[in-house]
Amino acid sequence: TTEAVVAFLEGGILKTEPRIKDDSMPQTNCEAKDEMNLAEFPLCALSHRLKPEVKTLRFEDRTWDKGRNDWITRQLTITGSDAHGLPTEKDDEVLLGLIQLTRLRGFADRKVLFTRHELIRMLGWRDDSKSYARVEASLNRWTGVTLYYNNAWWNKERQCWLKESFHILDNVWLCHRGEHAPDVGLSSTGVPMSAFVWNEVLFRSFTHGNLKSIDFDFYKSLQSAVAKRLYRFLDKRFWHCTRREFDLRELCCEHIGLARSYDTANLKRKLLRGIHELEERGFIRSS
Repeated sequence: TTEAVVAFLEGGILKTEPRIKDDSMPQTNCEAKDEMNLAEFPLCALSHRLKPEVKTLRFEDRTWDKGRNDWITRQLTITGSDAHGLPTEKDDEVLLGLIQLTRLRGFADRKVLFTRHELIRMLGWRDDSKSYARVEASLNRWTGVTLYYNNAWWNKERQCWLKESFHILDNVWLCHRGEHAPDVGLSSTGVPMSAFVWNEVLFRSFTHGNLKSIDFDFYKSLQSAVAKRLYRFLDKRFWHCTRREFDLRELCCEHIGLARSYDTANLKRKLLRGIHELEERGFIRSS
């Protein structure tokens, strides 16, 4: 059996009822992993393209900090490079794919050898030139993106919220047909390999176990960007409890990434699309 949540909208609040056992729910592959901080706030816009002049995203909320015994404001600011811009929903998929590549290698090293073909197969994309170009664009984008966590990065080892500023990836090397193999700084294996290097802050979070299981196949099968983001967030928030209650606007704008310019009616309309897809797939059930 697997666990599901019951969700419904009431006024400006999204409520989640206690999770229930149900054999009709889809079986979960718990081998894949998601990093807990990356599941808490969005890292990208919920669109395929962004206006070129948009270079910054910002998300924040307030939460009770047991260590300080007080409420704190958590804020994440994301800036993109002039050349490659901000990440979009497809880049989020690539990032989760990179985590899975690292998991398959036992989270043993910040530097991960791979092939784009391997990553494309893992993501379930078509094996064509467009997918290869999309992966390259995404890796360039993640190398150029800077994350500024203000009291919003959970350090599992120290059990507290910290300020951290970093890139997701420090280095990327990609093999291209007809060109010399990149110098990834390792002894030649005889087979041309691509490679990337995680930023130390993020990789340290991996090795300290700030990870959760995620059904990566289920995530990839979702059609709506809202459903994908909602799935990651709710799956993380129900890690240790069976009931949650969220302010609708905070959930939609600060944790899903919907535009703050939307009124309550539009927020509900956008969110309900994701909720209905998750209901249809058996992850949540309406009351």
